[in-house]
Amino acid sequence: TYLPDAADLALLRATASSPPPLYSQPHTFDSSNLVCEQHFCTSRDGTRVPYTLLRPTANHTHTSKNQHNQSHPPTLIQFYGGFGTSLLPAYSTSLGRCWLSDGHIYIIGHIRGGGEYPHWHTAALHNRTVSLEDTEAIARDVVARNVTCVERLACTGKSHGGYTVGNLLGRSLNDVTGSQLFGVMVIQDGVLDMQKYHRHLAGSSW
Repeated sequence: TYLPDAADLALLRATASSPPPLYSQPHTFDSSNLVCEQHFCTSRDGTRVPYTLLRPTANHTHTSKNQHNQSHPPTLIQFYGGFGTSLLPAYSTSLGRCWLSDGHIYIIGHIRGGGEYPHWHTAALHNRTVSLEDTEAIARDVVARNVTCVERLACTGKSHGGYTVGNLLGRSLNDVTGSQLFGVMVIQDGVLDMQKYHRHLAGSSW
């Protein structure tokens, strides 16, 4: 059994505090003025649902012509919530250059059905409604925190996330109260025909 001496321990501490990068790509946009925050909201059944919010720092003044309303900047929420897959923050050139660099806000909704918590996937496995209620709770919380307004709040999802956003759209159209949570909904590659999806393309393998 190897037991490190004092010199080895000192070297290990120095290396751990400032490990050399193994591989890095060049920066494609300036992220020094961005802040990443985690917030929680309460879903309809009382479950605390986390979401990640990426925004400009409070002292950052954006001069883009597109950013004409600083008090309620355009805000995009992305959802997935399926197959036990976690949707986590990551460095994105397209998101950074086309959205964040204009002073806009980006949010990741960690809704049930994903894999952010050990029980998160099974919590929605037999009750997909909880995923939709989680998304709606996040939207309400964002507006309640005065991050933005409904008219400037958009949501998007791809593949299973597109299925989630498609269901959100259906729920909003069938809402007899006329309550709208999003100004824009973007469905990317959504599986929406739940009666025939198993007959086409990848659906047959599911």
